[in-house]
Amino acid sequence: MGWKLNLSAILAVLIGLGTKYFTTAPQYALGPLGPNGPHGLLPFWISECGRGQNADCKQHFPPYPILPPAKSPLAEFPWPEKHVPTKEEISLFHSEGFVIFRNVVSQEAVDFLRKIAAERCTGLLGFMPSCSLEQSRWTMDAVRDFLFYGPVGHLASHLLGNIPVRVIQEGIFGHRYAGNDPKHFFSYSPHVDTSEQIGLSGGLRSDSPTLNVWMPLHDVDSDVDGGSVNVVHKFPQSPCPPMFGVRPTYSTQFNSSLINSECTGEKIQKNATALSFRKGDIGMWSSLMLHSTQPIKREEFVRYAWYARIAGGDSTMCNYLCTTSLPFAFGGYGMMPCCNHGLQSGDKIHSVCFPQIGPTPLDEEVSAHFAKTPAPLISQYFGSETSKASSYWENQNMHAECKHGLNNQWV
Repeated sequence: MGWKLNLSAILAVLIGLGTKYFTTAPQYALGPLGPNGPHGLLPFWISECGRGQNADCKQHFPPYPILPPAKSPLAEFPWPEKHVPTKEEISLFHSEGFVIFRNVVSQEAVDFLRKIAAERCTGLLGFMPSCSLEQSRWTMDAVRDFLFYGPVGHLASHLLGNIPVRVIQEGIFGHRYAGNDPKHFFSYSPHVDTSEQIGLSGGLRSDSPTLNVWMPLHDVDSDVDGGSVNVVHKFPQSPCPPMFGVRPTYSTQFNSSLINSECTGEKIQKNATALSFRKGDIGMWSSLMLHSTQPIKREEFVRYAWYARIAGGDSTMCNYLCTTSLPFAFGGYGMMPCCNHGLQSGDKIHSVCFPQIGPTPLDEEVSAHFAKTPAPLISQYFGSETSKASSYWENQNMHAECKHGLNNQWV
């Protein structure tokens, strides 16, 4: 009886605090307490706004929808003619490690995505400086339709050599001013997107063609507002990636003296630059690029951006690909979602969990995103089960083609 009373008291306090925090802004309302989330794992605050099809809807939750998937306005949006990367842009990507495509997305479409992002993040940003919505294509109709019908797949396909491309991971980040301590969130520190796994982009064989995408959902002036991305010229071609956790799947030795000489903080900083964007721009860079989030400079400024990790359609999976190694606390809304791709180490990433988006989507994969139940592709939440699977692949069941790099040494 004592335990029941204590638990009830604790629950009452938590609900009270939640109500206080999530109703800070009077124009937003806290939805009713959900039963146990869509899979009976965690309680979520939910509201009638559903899957974020209505950009004017005000809600803080759910992180996962309570309505089945449906087409958003971006599914039948009058997209402008897609930009074909020029020889100069392709050359810049390979020589510098990054390129910015200017004004290649309809500003109306970007505005719609920003409203949806704000709808999902505003509650969390009321008491935390950052919001992270991972694998948002599985829970937000507008993001899914932007991926399938917008320009990202077309651009990435051309940039990687006119090949089919698939999305490995994507999501939305929201950041507000964090005062004198901007390092509260992982992305503010210089990092390479490895998810702390062997290979590229969290588990792909090192010969896989890959790139990362970053699209701000409004203008970003790095000098005035902050909130941009810092990148380092020519970093992917340098000897420095192993210093930041890059572990290739092929056998090699890391030259300690060369790396210590060429990869000092001073030299890296000298080649770093904070990019500036206008609404409608898309940045793409090598998946080996060292980058970081630029701190927000103005208290009234909130920055929203969408990112993605893209890979060639025939890339080989080496390690377990779920979403990210980030713990629950950074998820913003709860456990990370995963999709049951059924692949094994050494398989090609031919799965609806990593759908083809360029040069065009596949009809059967688009259809698989729709069902009579909410979030049909989410099969589990990122936690101990996935962590064990990842470790098991790496240490015991990794395909022979992927194991060569496990014992790489510094010399």
